[in-house]
Amino acid sequence: MAGRRLELVGLGYRHRLHDPQRFKPWNTRPGAGIHDITFSLPTGSIIGLIGANGAGKTTLMRVICGLYEPESGEARLDSETIAAAGMKPQGHAHVGFMPEQVSWPGPGTPRQVLKSLSTMRGDESEHDLDSLFKLVGLSSRSDSPLDSLSQGMRQRLSLAAALLGNPDILVLDEPLNALDPVAQIAFQGLIRQLAQRGHTILVSSHMLAELDRFVDRILVLHRGQVIGEGEMAEVQSALGLVDSMRFSGLGEAPIETFISAGLAVETSRDCEVGHWSLTVDLPRGFSQLQVTELISSLAKSGNPPYLAEKLNHNLAEILAAATGLSPSDVGLEVDDHLVIPLAKFGGEEE
Repeated sequence: MAGRRLELVGLGYRHRLHDPQRFKPWNTRPGAGIHDITFSLPTGSIIGLIGANGAGKTTLMRVICGLYEPESGEARLDSETIAAAGMKPQGHAHVGFMPEQVSWPGPGTPRQVLKSLSTMRGDESEHDLDSLFKLVGLSSRSDSPLDSLSQGMRQRLSLAAALLGNPDILVLDEPLNALDPVAQIAFQGLIRQLAQRGHTILVSSHMLAELDRFVDRILVLHRGQVIGEGEMAEVQSALGLVDSMRFSGLGEAPIETFISAGLAVETSRDCEVGHWSLTVDLPRGFSQLQVTELISSLAKSGNPPYLAEKLNHNLAEILAAATGLSPSDVGLEVDDHLVIPLAKFGGEEE
């Protein structure tokens, strides 16, 4: 399928908080939200939307899906505007949304659920439903009672509902919630398969270690604003995060060899008698050829490493570096002051 490019330009939305006054019991004031969001999503890629609780991730997703009317800016699919200030909120056929959690209560089966949703969309093709059940791995349970489905099956049903109409853009809010490790791996494989079919996927999750494994790009949101976007290597470089490698070998630790190569030894420890293990920081631009030459020098010095591995920064470390939060605070509840803008927009905050 030929995907369509999603682009956001200056998108802004703030929730209204109840703020009654003496003669205005209905009065409200602006609360947390998103501010001046500008980015585009490459076709056929998986973008991880990361940020602390309250950073605005769900709000951004709902604006993209047409559930909230933005107060400023617009969202476009190619040249078609799908959300803008003054434009009535409405779902869009080319954007599929999977909410954080759908319980799917009541009687019925997955087939009946999707058939009802298809009817509301004006598409009642039974053949398309069979293909959809096969794609998400629910063919054998398509006619089972809803109350017999496991949480993983319910997540797959939610994804199938988001895929109705074969949308170009998929927006997934916490799709890995309540899934066991095996189900998470299967779900990640399914998301990758959808991207290979041409879908552009924006996925939000607090499970950063799992998200880290299958996204192509990341979008860092903090206090309702984008503070980092791109491939992980690009974001790491922009944040000044230093690459490092771990080496292990036999004998004494060859610290002088690393220093001669211009490398700073970050940590050093003895694994056991007769073995060494240390971690070194790699200067920006340190090439794979230079790594090979370093290993050759270690071998010639009589200290050949039996292990040489690059240590990649994970999403939790990137989020901590981008937001200034400590790694132990990432993913925990945050104070209210962390969901207000970094800078004031359109005047003083109330």
